[in-house]
Amino acid sequence: MLTCRLSGFEVHVKADASTESYDDSTRCGDQYSVAQGKSLQVQCGKTGRYVHVRLAEKLRGKNLRKQILTLCEVKVECTSWETHALLQL
Repeated sequence: MLTCRLSGFEVHVKADASTESYDDSTRCGDQYSVAQGKSLQVQCGKTGRYVHVRLAEKLRGKNLRKQILTLCEVKVECTSWETHALLQL
């Protein structure tokens, strides 16, 4: 069943492509979940070049290899290089 494959994820906007450090200053909102067949728009006032979609920290722990995050389509829109981004999942 795919309903859990888009559950408990975070969206981060960063100036670099590094996947080494994530914190509240780069996170857009809280954790998100999307039901099967549905979509979600995440509005974010962060500035950056890269959008990272990843499992929330508490879900990553020991069972990281068992957790799967399935994305079918990701659309990123922004009003300019320096302003808000809109992410549609």
